[in-house]
Amino acid sequence: MSLVEQPAYTVIRSFGDMEVRDYPPMIVAEVEVSGARKQAINAGFRLIADYIFGNNSPSKKIAMTAPVSQQSAGGAWKVRFVMPSGYTLETLPTPTTLP
Repeated sequence: MSLVEQPAYTVIRSFGDMEVRDYPPMIVAEVEVSGARKQAINAGFRLIADYIFGNNSPSKKIAMTAPVSQQSAGGAWKVRFVMPSGYTLETLPTPTTLP
């Protein structure tokens, strides 16, 4: 059992250990990083972790959530953190540095 918030979802269909899930709209922090998969995902993770650990205005920590996702984007990698459900686009802290 995870100790971090996870977005709600509905299981549409199960195939053994695999599930097709339907997620409601959610807010994510996302960066796109070029390079080899492992290095790019590590760099993307660090950029977003820096933001949620307080490198934002007003230097506010944001709770970690699960899952962290990654997606190939034509030679680059998109790394995303789902933001906690209590936030809106208007209430999230502003990043102090952008990639």
